[in-house]
Amino acid sequence: MTDHTLGPRDRLIAIAMDLIDRDHPEDLSLREVARRAGLTSGAPAHHFGNKMGLLVACAEVAWKDLSLAMERTETDATPAEAIHHKARAYIGFALSKPGPYRLLMSRRFVDKSEFAVLSAWRTRAVQGVVEQVERALGPSDDHKFPYRRGVAMWSLLHGFVTLNLNEAISADMREALIDEICDCAVEVALSQPKTR
Repeated sequence: MTDHTLGPRDRLIAIAMDLIDRDHPEDLSLREVARRAGLTSGAPAHHFGNKMGLLVACAEVAWKDLSLAMERTETDATPAEAIHHKARAYIGFALSKPGPYRLLMSRRFVDKSEFAVLSAWRTRAVQGVVEQVERALGPSDDHKFPYRRGVAMWSLLHGFVTLNLNEAISADMREALIDEICDCAVEVALSQPKTR
């Protein structure tokens, strides 16, 4: 159902996001997006130039949604609880919006200079994790250590999601796995460096 309270550009993005959730981004049809949005067939080209322009706009929305979902978890919780909440928000976003998640993790957007806005949102999301790790671990002689812990946690979550997006498992089993992987994320993020 098309939300006609949105402007034409936002409506096209919303429809494309819904279609990406069902089909591969390569299969996205600009004509179908326009039809479902109740707009002329030339509307996507007018607003985005081409399909890649529309996919970039969709990826930006996906990164923004993921970043804000993780930021909303910042409460008065203990450091371990806060990291657990961030991990759960990441997994929740990915499993509830698999198409947009696959799009934002796509290798097509790795060029930071070409996709500066996407890079900025990606950096914001990862930096939020790194800052939480820094708060939890306190000062360190190795200024790169919190970043490495945050990236390790991010990688763990991404790996879990990638392996489980298409798995047909019961809701109870999935919930138990999510809790376990969030606990693992906390351990990865807060593990202390080994002394030599």
